[in-house]
Amino acid sequence: DPRSTTYVSKPLKFNDPTWGPIKVKTYDGTYGGSMNLVRATLKSDNSVYEQLALDLGPQAIKQTAYDMGITTHLDGYPAEALGGLTLGVSPLEMADAYATIASGGIYHKPIAITKIRKADGTWLEGQKLPKKLRPKAERRFQDGVTAEATKILEQNVQAGTGVAAQIGCPAAGKTGTTDQHSDGWFVGFTPKLATAVWVGYPNSQVHMYTEYHGGPVAGGTFPAEIWGDYMKHAKGGFCGEFPKPAHPMTFTKFYGKYAGGGSSTGSSSTDPYSSGNYGTTGGTTTTPGTVTTPAPTAPTTTGNGNGNGNGKGNSGGTGGAGFDPNLYESPPQGKPGH
Repeated sequence: DPRSTTYVSKPLKFNDPTWGPIKVKTYDGTYGGSMNLVRATLKSDNSVYEQLALDLGPQAIKQTAYDMGITTHLDGYPAEALGGLTLGVSPLEMADAYATIASGGIYHKPIAITKIRKADGTWLEGQKLPKKLRPKAERRFQDGVTAEATKILEQNVQAGTGVAAQIGCPAAGKTGTTDQHSDGWFVGFTPKLATAVWVGYPNSQVHMYTEYHGGPVAGGTFPAEIWGDYMKHAKGGFCGEFPKPAHPMTFTKFYGKYAGGGSSTGSSSTDPYSSGNYGTTGGTTTTPGTVTTPAPTAPTTTGNGNGNGNGKGNSGGTGGAGFDPNLYESPPQGKPGH
């Protein structure tokens, strides 16, 4: 359950017994203490999602990315949960992956057809594509899982890092920014369309520190703005809500080595951060019914994160004492303890 599953937002620097050195920071160098996965998504918190990745297992996240529609080779390293890829993914892959969420968990292989010429030489217009040309539909996730993910990503556009992508109609999406501002992403969808925006330089890694009105380019700046401007027109006259799932899910709190104290018996007292040294700013203690699936983490584990990585475990954003909410990935988080 993304509402009751909690992790402690904190600087990570330790040796995982399986993966070795782990070093992760948040984008702006601030931390929010104990928070659930919903708040961690809206804050784009690297440290929370890296711990979740270690609990679920990088291989499972790798497979989830493939199920969503990512075709680039993935290594199954922890850093991939934050976008630390050996090979970068394409905007087409990201749009296709998010379309799988938008379609209720059904994957469609992308095709590109602008027009069709009939045998008599005339163009086929205003008709549906012939059946043999339609992309094959394949269910990859239950619609109750993707509906939960959509709900969180919709909140992210309404009040998280993606507010610049608002179009006045239901929309969901996620920002992404690599270290040193060499790439900025916004990938999102409406009930009918999925679009990916990437801002960067195709032939080199240029650090975009001043391109956004004198400030750095992050996913919530140009990419989100471009996405919003484009989708306001692309959506046409449609402004409907996301459909309710035909098979709603029942979730329960997830426990792992790094989550919720590491067991179902209660919180750990050995973690110095679990006592609220960074402020307790999220999470609940409710325990819903039976578990049917882990928390729906697919949207944030497909190479659209805001950290960098060496491919095997080290990942993190750049810190800084100053914070202008118009220029950075996540909104201000308040002082520790607030």
